[in-house]
Amino acid sequence: MRDVAAPTIYVCAPARACVTGQEGNEIDNALIEKSFHEIRALGWRVKESANIRKLDHGFAGSDKERAQALMDGFADPEVDVVLALRGGYGTARLLPFLDWEKIGKSEAVFAGLSDLTAFNLALYAKCGRASWQGPTARAFARCNHLYNERFMRAMTHSSFVLDSRVEGDDFDVQGLFWGGNLTILLSLLGTPWFPHIEGGILVLEDVYVTAWRFERMLVQLLQSGILARQKALIVGDVSGHDAGLGGPNSGLSLEDVLEYISKEASIPVVRGLDYGHKPDTLTIPVGAQVRAACADGCLHLEFDAPPVPAEYPGAQSARAPLWWV
Repeated sequence: MRDVAAPTIYVCAPARACVTGQEGNEIDNALIEKSFHEIRALGWRVKESANIRKLDHGFAGSDKERAQALMDGFADPEVDVVLALRGGYGTARLLPFLDWEKIGKSEAVFAGLSDLTAFNLALYAKCGRASWQGPTARAFARCNHLYNERFMRAMTHSSFVLDSRVEGDDFDVQGLFWGGNLTILLSLLGTPWFPHIEGGILVLEDVYVTAWRFERMLVQLLQSGILARQKALIVGDVSGHDAGLGGPNSGLSLEDVLEYISKEASIPVVRGLDYGHKPDTLTIPVGAQVRAACADGCLHLEFDAPPVPAEYPGAQSARAPLWWV
């Protein structure tokens, strides 16, 4: 019988291993333990997958080892949150090896970022399930108070409402909130793992991409008809977008790109959501219904049924009868 006083985060490694050393060929046990320490300090019990400290060509074990470790988290009745250790590359290689029927029946919720977008999208495509974008386990080692606060807010509230300052168009729409890392999202296009969503609100972030590279990917979504089928586009952090300005490929800023995309797709676009590859990223639900409204640079997101874990730190006291009842 599970101990409901100890909500459990299962840390797994579906992609790259956490490494250190001059050649990057040693497992960074110190960073892993620091991450676990900080997660425990937030009130969680930590279980680690069998492959976390394995190393195979930079991956945390073979494809089948990583897939099995991911499945073990969803099969464990004590697990409340399945949290990826880090991103990098490799998650999409696992998708054919996963038992989606079993994953769909699990009560555990999933959280990850970047390369884990492949699993977020496949989880909705195959199971119709929402999940979380924003956190990875190793990032807790940074001891960033705002990062921790945003994660705990997401994991411990039965409703999820977010207000953020942004730049761009005004709109007021409802639909499915979906997306993640643009590079990874685009890599799934044409596969069984890509969700076919009409009338959604698409949220995107990316890292180490110039504005023109970001536009090139958005143009593919535009010309494939995907962008025109959405009600709005919300852009988070795009680190490196200004790296090409002044060089041989200069001339396009991120603002230019998004203005062009908004016009060509005939959808409203905003940028500046505090989400992506940054130390204090928001934790946000994807695959959940949302009312999204933006007016005068203030974005308001109000989600229906975000994927809150069955148990979380403080759950028992939060559910206790009121003393005056």
